[in-house]
Amino acid sequence: MNESFEISMMPCGTLTTHSKRIFAEIFRKMGEGFYSVHIKKQRNTRSSRYKYYWSHLMAYAVNEFNRRGIYQVMNEDTGEVYPLTTDELHEMMKHYFNPVITKYKGMKIIKGGSTRKLDDSDFINEYEEKVVQFLVENDVIPLTRDEWNEQRSNRLTSAQIVENLSFQNQNSLN
Repeated sequence: MNESFEISMMPCGTLTTHSKRIFAEIFRKMGEGFYSVHIKKQRNTRSSRYKYYWSHLMAYAVNEFNRRGIYQVMNEDTGEVYPLTTDELHEMMKHYFNPVITKYKGMKIIKGGSTRKLDDSDFINEYEEKVVQFLVENDVIPLTRDEWNEQRSNRLTSAQIVENLSFQNQNSLN
């Protein structure tokens, strides 16, 4: 069993209702045995241009891809498969949509370029739009930036928005 999911904590230190359901579902699936649990705080984005990208696009996509078992990470030495993380998905998106090509001893090396070097317009109107298109092509339909901002103005956290969309998506497919 290899599970990865996004949860959110309420300010008072309790889990949201959806997060409780996720944990309950995971624990029901677990058979007898020993398990290792790794909890990692997700990055806190301070720059407003990145909030939608990290807190919605990346988090929602990772939830959906991991739930479906696609775009998982494999250790080629052991063959072990790990759930995708937001950082790994971001690296993949940079490689596809912001490639930097360098030459070294006659070889072309392609790596993902830094999105920090893109001005706001290029980041939001070009790079982010390509990421959204990729997600839609993979049946992950995120909220638009305006829809996300409206949800945020209703005092929902980014994690709650992702949880609600994931929950709706899961129920619509069942």
